[in-house]
Amino acid sequence: QHSLGWAIVLLTIVIRIIFFPFYHKSIIAQEIMKQIQPKTKEIQKKYKNDRKKQGEELMKLYRQYKISPWSSFLYMLIQLPVLLALYQILINLDINSAIGIYHFIHIPSTMATLFFGLLDLHQKSLLIGILAGVFQFIQGKIMEKRTNGIKNDNPQNQAPNSQQIMANFSKQIMYFMPLVTFFIAWRLPAGVGLFWTVMTIFNVIQELWINYQLKLNPNLIQPVIKPTDQK
Repeated sequence: QHSLGWAIVLLTIVIRIIFFPFYHKSIIAQEIMKQIQPKTKEIQKKYKNDRKKQGEELMKLYRQYKISPWSSFLYMLIQLPVLLALYQILINLDINSAIGIYHFIHIPSTMATLFFGLLDLHQKSLLIGILAGVFQFIQGKIMEKRTNGIKNDNPQNQAPNSQQIMANFSKQIMYFMPLVTFFIAWRLPAGVGLFWTVMTIFNVIQELWINYQLKLNPNLIQPVIKPTDQK
């Protein structure tokens, strides 16, 4: 028998490797945004009465440093199609109906849906829901530390810029996202929750590894943040 659980774990590892450049870029963008905050404050102060000009100058600054303030949010979005596809596979999985469709692909005659002999990946699982929520919270705490340096110094009558919006967004999802993750992972087939849990564990490991690298060598991202336009 072939294990569906281990297939999901291996699929997650492959996807994490493919997505790592995007993930790494989003984290580096957050670090750069913390470093250039004095420049963003200067722009906010200079154009405090002209929101349009302020936004244009901020976007110009981001382009100079080759970053996007929405990179973290976009990284989260690109994972959704994978989750939806996996959900469709799990609820419609039928080995017998797949045999003979693609003769050049080996399809196992049997598939073990019990992971470690205990967890039926076709069924709902409270345990998987809890694990997914816990690891999502851990990841949120790590992300919060990264955005702590981004403060809202705009006057009350000024709209926050994209930098501050993303910082506030990260703080809000630290508590909201684990609850949503728990509910979704609990209500959907356990295979989807397993995928999300393993994905989040890899996110935590990568966050810690990148944080360690930056702590070990604070100048690691200096070549990245060097402006392309020096005028």
